[in-house]
Amino acid sequence: IYTPRTLFPYTTLFRSTADQIRVINDFLDFISVKMRAVEPWKEALADKDGERGEAEFDMAMEAMEKLVMNRVWHL
Repeated sequence: IYTPRTLFPYTTLFRSTADQIRVINDFLDFISVKMRAVEPWKEALADKDGERGEAEFDMAMEAMEKLVMNRVWHL
């Protein structure tokens, strides 16, 4: 039976803690750009009250970081 750990050996990608941090930050940067391109975020960020939209986007990115860290903490 295959589990997510056996399907993709993440440990072969990460040779050091710095590599892990780099990969996670690269993913978060990538997903941030993709999230900004989605219609609900476009509208929220282009709203007259742009500061509120930015604050909500920042909270969403913090939640994304938490999700990623919870998924990879065991690696």
